[in-house]
Amino acid sequence: MGRISKWNTGRGSLAGSVAGGVMMLAISAAGAATVTMEDRYSVVAGGQQLDRQCEHLGAAERDELREIAAHVEVEAAKEIGGERVREIRAGAREFADQRGADCGEETSAAVALSLEVARDYAVARTQVAERAEARRQRQEAAAQQSQAVQPETRNTRREPQPELSAELDRFGAQTHAYYLQRRCGHLPYNQAVDFWKLVAHKHKAFVRRFGARAIGRMQRAAEAGANDLSCSSRTRRIVHNGYATLQRDIRHN
Repeated sequence: MGRISKWNTGRGSLAGSVAGGVMMLAISAAGAATVTMEDRYSVVAGGQQLDRQCEHLGAAERDELREIAAHVEVEAAKEIGGERVREIRAGAREFADQRGADCGEETSAAVALSLEVARDYAVARTQVAERAEARRQRQEAAAQQSQAVQPETRNTRREPQPELSAELDRFGAQTHAYYLQRRCGHLPYNQAVDFWKLVAHKHKAFVRRFGARAIGRMQRAAEAGANDLSCSSRTRRIVHNGYATLQRDIRHN
């Protein structure tokens, strides 16, 4: 907390607003304040600019921070307006110019905090999207089940043919990999979001083909299997393989 407080360069400057955002996040971590979207964007933008000066992050982490920062900026603009976002962005550059002249332990801590805040935002954003998609899928499944079924067609759904069963088993393995990704976080943010979108796309198509009940059983089995595994190099391989095969399936269909 003492180290972070040194970043505050004064309330009157643009850089001061960025440093002030860092202060608010540090205070909130202790339970003494509520972090606003403006604070969050200030920290992410400030850390991104500072890393350009000091290069504390590796290439993968730098790309991750840049990707998430773009999403944070869009959300911040919706909440606080484009003009204020531009001011914060200018303040972030000023903050980086001031602190980047002496790269070291303090600047490394500032960049690390920015990446942590960005990752927390990305996780929360993904969870919101997943909950919205889950609600949509439940509503769609309920609507399908509520449709009138002709008496002569009741209880006449045939078991999937072997080739169709193989397709369902393949999607079950991919869904299992997706649940492992949610638990273990083996993929970077942009790939994790893409994985979720591909699963949602294929889920919708398979509900139409096999019925919501069969897909629901498959999902429950895939999630239960994922919950039984500890995150490791093995689960990393499962996640990467599931994501890759799902990409190929969607691309070829």
